[in-house]
Amino acid sequence: MSPASSKPVAIRYIIQPVNWTLGVQHLHESPQKGVAGRALTMPVKVLKNEGSELRLRLIGEDHTTLQLFRSRLNAMDKVEYANYFTGHPDLDEPELFIRVKKGAKADKIIKDLCSEIRKEFAGLSN
Repeated sequence: MSPASSKPVAIRYIIQPVNWTLGVQHLHESPQKGVAGRALTMPVKVLKNEGSELRLRLIGEDHTTLQLFRSRLNAMDKVEYANYFTGHPDLDEPELFIRVKKGAKADKIIKDLCSEIRKEFAGLSN
């Protein structure tokens, strides 16, 4: 969290498809420096990447992030099916499952989607 003298202003999601990590940048207002950002990473574990299927475990995420991915993926022509599963709220990390149509690559689709979302959210500020 930011220092006691700083108050939260906005949260900007910066989703980076590099090394299967997602980053969140918290913006906070500092009396000395104005608005400043601090990046945090959220790891993604690849559980399955075979053929037309990709299964990811998104560490520390909840319905908000997963619903964003699911809705965007299901709207794509190359995606046959996308859904997420939360499991037990105290014991399990949520998983995102993607099945793509023949000729498409699931890992490329999710990386491209991450880039699109990153660009979209990059314009947000306080």
